[in-house]
Amino acid sequence: MLRYPAIALLLVACQPDLTPGNFPALAVDAAGDVAQGDTASGPSTNNMTGTWALASDWSTCVSLGDKVESRNYTLTRIDMQQTGERLLEKREVCSVVSTPLLGLNTVIPPPVLASGNPIFVQSAVLGTGYAGGVEAQVWGVKMSDPIADPMPNQLTDVRIYDGDSDGKPGVTFHVGTACDLYVAQRALASVQAELQPDGAFIGTAVRSTEQYILGATKGFCQTPFVMTSNNASNKVRLVRVDKDGMNLDKNGDGVVDCGEIIDAQAAIITWTSVDDTRCNP
Repeated sequence: MLRYPAIALLLVACQPDLTPGNFPALAVDAAGDVAQGDTASGPSTNNMTGTWALASDWSTCVSLGDKVESRNYTLTRIDMQQTGERLLEKREVCSVVSTPLLGLNTVIPPPVLASGNPIFVQSAVLGTGYAGGVEAQVWGVKMSDPIADPMPNQLTDVRIYDGDSDGKPGVTFHVGTACDLYVAQRALASVQAELQPDGAFIGTAVRSTEQYILGATKGFCQTPFVMTSNNASNKVRLVRVDKDGMNLDKNGDGVVDCGEIIDAQAAIITWTSVDDTRCNP
């Protein structure tokens, strides 16, 4: 259980806390003894090289007197290269949308998303399972090792920079029309999913977010609330979107871009609606 500033909570309300030990290690059999998908009977993990979309649907329980659920919906574009069981991924976070808290919608502008892209991840396929490597999404702070480096804890940390080039420190989030918040932030996530008959992978994931507040336009943005991860209610769907999959290249330029993935969100995943009973079993 972690304590976060109120507006920080609005930003990452569905990015649950966890310890590094919650991220699964990738164990790949170098001798190739792990059997892969049966191409004769249906979808396979034998050739995953191409363009994929990862839809991540996160749940967090927030203490606002009673516990309430907040959800975070993220779409990520992945260029994937497969060698045996190993997957080398170049990820681009396309959109991040959070459900409102206290009637406020938090907007993460495109320049903020762009500042953290691309993200390189090493994953694996084990039989018909997808074992996602640890993704490090870093905004507003430069790190030599995005996974292991410590986060800033003082404003004079020389690694803090204007990531979205708006003249403010770190990156800027808009919280409705109420205020802007300036932060340095790191989110670590890892996905586990299983191949389905339709060729998609469905599973769950864990995520941890660290955030250092650099300033805000209004003081109430830093009021603390308590949030806890709700990993049992997270879900992910990984789908192929190039010509060998959903073929989302609507403009015919040979590339499936973020815009085309965002436009096809309803066909990729149905987002989970907020339900406070998940936080009050």
